[in-house]
Amino acid sequence: MRILLLIGPDPWIELYQRPFLDLGHEVSILRLGTLTNEQIEKEIRAFGPHFCLCQSLFPFDPGTTSQGEFLEDLLSRLNIRTAAWMVDGFSTGSLPFRERFLKAKLPQSVIYFSVDRGHLSLFENAGVKSFHLPVGISKELESIKIGPFKDKLEVAFVGAPPPNALQAPLASRAQILPTFQAFFLVELFEFLKSVIVKNQLQWTEIQLMEKLSILVPSITEFFQADANTANFFEQMKANLLQKAKEALGEPLFFYFQIYADLLDFSYSHYQITDRLSRLSETQNVQIFGGDRWRSYLGLTHDTPKLSLSELYSVFKNAPILICLTKWHFKTVTHERPLLTLACGGFPLTDHREELNEMLSSDEVASYSSYEEMRDKIQFYLNHPAERNKISAAGRARVFKDHTYHHRAQKILEVMQKEI
Repeated sequence: MRILLLIGPDPWIELYQRPFLDLGHEVSILRLGTLTNEQIEKEIRAFGPHFCLCQSLFPFDPGTTSQGEFLEDLLSRLNIRTAAWMVDGFSTGSLPFRERFLKAKLPQSVIYFSVDRGHLSLFENAGVKSFHLPVGISKELESIKIGPFKDKLEVAFVGAPPPNALQAPLASRAQILPTFQAFFLVELFEFLKSVIVKNQLQWTEIQLMEKLSILVPSITEFFQADANTANFFEQMKANLLQKAKEALGEPLFFYFQIYADLLDFSYSHYQITDRLSRLSETQNVQIFGGDRWRSYLGLTHDTPKLSLSELYSVFKNAPILICLTKWHFKTVTHERPLLTLACGGFPLTDHREELNEMLSSDEVASYSSYEEMRDKIQFYLNHPAERNKISAAGRARVFKDHTYHHRAQKILEVMQKEI
């Protein structure tokens, strides 16, 4: 089959080319943003793909490329379907895309391969076809040589730091919750204010502030709850949405829903920051991902972004790599535990519904609360043989069942039926 890879600035998508080539298919790359619409049409007609392949919501999200509308119309006219791989829901999409999703106006020619089974109902409600396809890793990691990390590691975490809007360093851990709660309220207020102006609604800023003030107790309750399961988090979110519907009414509540994914983002970053802060009080945790971690938490060690080789080195050489999954994922196992195992490391990850469908308890260690995470860190630091046994078994399973080659085969099965 002829497969056209639609890519933008993200270099990771090129990793998806190799599996299809190895499986005997012809693959061409189209770099959006570097070509005019006329050049895009010429290249697509010349190659004549059986289907296109893109990563997540790109390139049909207007927040990622201005050529999405043209491309969508062109592929529709040429009757070419697109497989959207690595879709993790709509919270990572731009606001215009989320508005389109809520209005059930997504591209009908796109087939969405969701990494999260819990999101399939969202696609069904949006009137588009979707399939569950878990995350995977590159087969090339099996043979890559990973060297030692420059510093001695014990317990490590790699992840995006708190938002830049949170400027002031924390004086104490007690400030974390009110800081993130205030961040959410300010961002929500500014967004709804822009909606009022754009749609010429008869609301004043004072009226909007009064309405949002009604929600403050519910928002406080939301952030104070300690979510340990996706179901519990979704119930927390549903309760807050109901309160917002009663307070705001239409049309503002519709736009509140568009921005409600900021709840996932804000709460996830709050919980991750809180847990790392608590753990750092009793454990030497080395955090990587950006200088904001150091300034916000008042850490004494550097918290730099890592190059790809440094990232793999941390994954392999840290005795324990802490994994904390954001709450816009419902049932999914994130790729971080798989990557860590593939590099020969030991991930300790929060438990999600799909985790033990992909890896057994002999192949990955997990936790369901902060207390369990803390206790398991101590256990596995004191039992390196058990840690190494799980790591070796998990690595073998990942390359046996969870590479991009395995995922590519599923995409091909589906697309051969669809076209």
